[in-house]
Order: sequence, then C-alpha cells, then structure tokens
Amino acid sequence: MARLDANMSAIIGQDAFKSGTDALKFIAKARKRMVSTHMRLKAAQGDLGIAEISFGDSIKPPSPSVAPSIGGHLRVAS
Repeated sequence: MARLDANMSAIIGQDAFKSGTDALKFIAKARKRMVSTHMRLKAAQGDLGIAEISFGDSIKPPSPSVAPSIGGHLRVAS
C-alpha cells in the first residue's frame, strides 16, 4: 500500500525480490538434501551395526575410558 501511496510501479525492486526468493529456494533445497543425506547415513549406520560416537556440538561422546566398545565387533582404537 505504501507503493500505491507513493505512485510507484510494481516492477520497482522486482529483481531484488526475485533474487532473494531464488536464494531462499536454493537454501531450502540444500537443506532438504542434507536431511536426506543424514537419513541415508543413519540407515547405513544401522545396516553396518555402527554405534553413535558423535552427538553434535553441544554434547560430547563418552570418553574411551568410559565406553571402550562402540558396538558390535568394533572397539575404540588408541
């Protein structure tokens, strides 16, 4: 409505608006692919019998002295 009050054309700023929405579209697509990758890696982890050893930035995995075996036939190497 401010555009109408100022008697400005609807095409003013359209390139910037489109550029911004295109960027958001690509970000959403990249995020979707990362989530898909994460799900596939989680499935492979289960298929291989590999236990989780990393929990993100805020929660650290247990130290090897606390959890010497990480699952199945695998164990922590020193």
